[in-house]
Amino acid sequence: MARLARQLARDGWPVLFVTGPAAGGEPFRPDGVRVVEVGRAAPAPASTAAASAAPNGASATPRSRPAPLWRRAAREVAFVPDPQIFWIPAARRATLAALGGRRPAAVFASAPPFSIFLLGRRLARRTGAPLVLDYRDVWTTHPWWPIPAWRRPIERALERRAQRSAGLVIANHDRMRDLLTSGRPGLADRILVLPNGYDPADWGPPVRPAWTPGGRFEIAYAGTFYSATRHDAGDREPLSVRRPAGLFRAVRRLLDEHRFDAGGVRLRFVGARPGTPDAAMVRACAEECGVTAHVEVLPRQPIARLAPLLRESHLLVNVVYYTEAQVTQKLYEYMHLEIPVLSLIRESAPNAALAERAGVGPVVDPADPDAIAAAIAALLDAYRAGRSPIRPDRAFIDQFDVRRQTALLGARLRALAAAKPPAAER
Repeated sequence: MARLARQLARDGWPVLFVTGPAAGGEPFRPDGVRVVEVGRAAPAPASTAAASAAPNGASATPRSRPAPLWRRAAREVAFVPDPQIFWIPAARRATLAALGGRRPAAVFASAPPFSIFLLGRRLARRTGAPLVLDYRDVWTTHPWWPIPAWRRPIERALERRAQRSAGLVIANHDRMRDLLTSGRPGLADRILVLPNGYDPADWGPPVRPAWTPGGRFEIAYAGTFYSATRHDAGDREPLSVRRPAGLFRAVRRLLDEHRFDAGGVRLRFVGARPGTPDAAMVRACAEECGVTAHVEVLPRQPIARLAPLLRESHLLVNVVYYTEAQVTQKLYEYMHLEIPVLSLIRESAPNAALAERAGVGPVVDPADPDAIAAAIAALLDAYRAGRSPIRPDRAFIDQFDVRRQTALLGARLRALAAAKPPAAER
């Protein structure tokens, strides 16, 4: 949610942004934002005075190999609610020192990791400022990362306490709001739905690409290389971004049918993390499906380098499976670019509904190479005919512009700041 902090600063809010060291060595240094980096133990951001968010924030990816049982047991006991809990004391001291005794307009805590909510609550109580909880993902009800049974009452109590302390709770889509308010009717009046959105300053104007037969057809995926979470009966293998076999088999079929013409096709997967099997697994899957020569795997890129790469694409890919509680950040950015989007989705109604409502491209099952091939072939036919393959609803897409989002957020923050403050702890 770094774009919110940056836009709040553009709108005149004094923003103190407290974070761990930038992932991949990419510093977050926007004009007007005072950044405090704390220690090495927190890859995700902490709380700030006026707003806080994660530079390129993303939830942790499930591990491809489980750790030894003894290590997992030790982590479950020590890391409640997450490993960043040991970073919190240093972050609290650094934030208070940076504030220098001043009361901020709000303490904005963005999570995961959810230890940040605990930090935000402590800072709000210490400074007397209102607390804002920003849910980039759900905490105790996430389908991919279930909490150990013995810890569920503890973490539910921690979450409820944080929610009771918050003057404002931000959910990033309607389904998340429903999940958060289920069984907690007192929370409904304090929730603001603020989708992930996009910053046009990062991505430039819409592209509306054209493809000329004979030229290379460019397909791109950018984001986290999620691993498998379960294996459904009837699938050859579990769904995984690391092994996009359905997409690769579809592309192989289209190549065999000469649908890409002489220029061929290139699929670029951007976001492989060093020290993980990300790149090797994508390449192995490409080899098995016979598309090795057409697949390129790149590490995570800063937006300044990623934006031109996406803008030269003819088709963008979004892969989501088995989550009703998360809408991917990339989908909003893809929508803004008005480049056709192939949404490979299973059991994620919010992502499917958003793509369909925006009119940015087909939604198909990620394990169905026949449907994927048919969807890409239809896009190719539209390009050949000189037509746009999609009919994006620009008025709908524009509501996710960060400038509109921060206008809504700013109004709520001003109302919180004007309310009678609670007494600060000493």
